[in-house]
Amino acid sequence: NNDLDDVDLINNTKALALKAQTTESRSLDLPLELLVEIFSHTVSGENAVTPYLLGKICREWRALVFDSCSLWQVLELKLEPNRDTQLSLLEEWVSRAGILPLTVIICYQACAGPSEGSKRPRAGLLKPILSLPSTRVSSLSLANLPWGFFFALSGANPVGSWPTLSHLHLSSSDTDQDADGAAVDIFGELPALRSVSIEDLYVLQIILPWSQLLHLRLEGILPYELSGALERATNLLTLSVFSIYPSAAEPLPCTHRTLQYLTFSNDNNNQSTLFNSLRLPGLTNLALQLGHQKYLMSNGKERPLKFEIYPFLSDSGCQLTDLSIDNAALTEPQIIGCLSILPSLRTLRLSNNKWYDEEEGDFLPMGPDLLRFMTSSSSAQQPILPGLEQLTFVGSRVAFSPDVSMGGRGALLERSTISLQTVVFNFTGLAWAHSSDEQELIVEEWKGRGFSVEIERASLHK
Repeated sequence: NNDLDDVDLINNTKALALKAQTTESRSLDLPLELLVEIFSHTVSGENAVTPYLLGKICREWRALVFDSCSLWQVLELKLEPNRDTQLSLLEEWVSRAGILPLTVIICYQACAGPSEGSKRPRAGLLKPILSLPSTRVSSLSLANLPWGFFFALSGANPVGSWPTLSHLHLSSSDTDQDADGAAVDIFGELPALRSVSIEDLYVLQIILPWSQLLHLRLEGILPYELSGALERATNLLTLSVFSIYPSAAEPLPCTHRTLQYLTFSNDNNNQSTLFNSLRLPGLTNLALQLGHQKYLMSNGKERPLKFEIYPFLSDSGCQLTDLSIDNAALTEPQIIGCLSILPSLRTLRLSNNKWYDEEEGDFLPMGPDLLRFMTSSSSAQQPILPGLEQLTFVGSRVAFSPDVSMGGRGALLERSTISLQTVVFNFTGLAWAHSSDEQELIVEEWKGRGFSVEIERASLHK
């Protein structure tokens, strides 16, 4: 079998190199349980090797590897368009895993051509998927498959039961998809399914037990697919959304009451309207990963694409405990307004953001107001975040000096009256180029209280 010959050749080459590195270590006579634990890390991760390779090092290792069911729980099959690959290994691999649940990863090795996805795939390429022991699979990833695969599987795979499948990932590299096509039913009954990840596929065409899902990750979707998924997955606890495609249609308000954790990522900042159409009253953790691009106005000037956050917070009425904003174009009044309606906040992270000045019409170093509000460094001002415990503020240019941002020594004594425990600052800007002895002393006092204060001076001339 050509496929087995190729696998053996690769394994033999890697095994010789690994054997040369491990000959001396074998004399350490490690306990078998410890060796199995080490092997479990070797057969997983980005640079994983196969258990077959480990079994070629020496006779003792081969016996241990072939008797350790846990080393065979992860099975990765790479389909190729011109021949069947690794199918002959499937039955043996599954058998060596014993009764343990399986994690199966099936991916399409070659990039499909422009019309590849609409063609019916060769029957041989479907065999590995159709041959899986569905009663044993707890995690399944069908990655980078042409669109035609999913329809072929829907027609070829008899509707059955996957009683232990709890995590499912589906993705396609095919851009030639039919948004109005028929629904795809591949799996039949999925009583244990709780976590689903879908990438570059029409989400609403895939038949799933949406109402029982607790965790959902979507990437490469249209706005209406997000609202449609939320309407179907009524019991979601966590949602991660990445790479939303633009749409001319105005999104309609969408309410979801059980969602607690939301990650919303879009690097061009143009989905502020979609974000503000969401109503998530039960949300406690929000992470925004955005962008600070500019757009060209009719007068020839550039303005940043600002991401509005306040309407979402105000209309949802949620009481966040954790807020993270990364790589966004923001204004100080905007963020101060948001924080003023979040007295429940415990953790706040602002990282790598750019601050837009409305009057100047450009990005400028941040002024002192925001930090004063976050830390209440003024004795005359009550903190707007009375329950804040962890504050991380990194990667921003600031236009003020340590004595302004951190207050005098009296302000440090007032820390005992609020809950702030951890502060991490990482500032750049000309105002931080030189600091007085008194300012340095203030910094050291903060560090003495357990706060982490880091001032980047290497980036001042950028």
